[in-house]
Amino acid sequence: MNPLDRTLPEIVGPWQEPEFKSDLIDRMRNLWLKPLGQLTNHEVATCLRQRTAIDDILPVAKARVADHIIDDSELYDAELVVAISDTEYWLRADAEDRRIRGLPPRERNSE
Repeated sequence: MNPLDRTLPEIVGPWQEPEFKSDLIDRMRNLWLKPLGQLTNHEVATCLRQRTAIDDILPVAKARVADHIIDDSELYDAELVVAISDTEYWLRADAEDRRIRGLPPRERNSE
């Protein structure tokens, strides 16, 4: 299967409805069933910021930036670039924290 055809339920499991409401929850719920290839740049950035399926979404985000894909969905210029940078920093910091504390490496697509 093409990675861009996968959806979040296939990667991290079914949507779990929280007990509270917010715009962020509404946005995440609305994108949950979309194939990764159909997500907007803003939706990809949102998933990265929420640490959702980052192992699958980070390569999609990097490819979009490398291919100069602009869909006018970003809240500000370079939103996706910033989300990529922040996610890569978080991955490095998490790995170092786990190393220092003697914890096993982060599992793929674990939050």
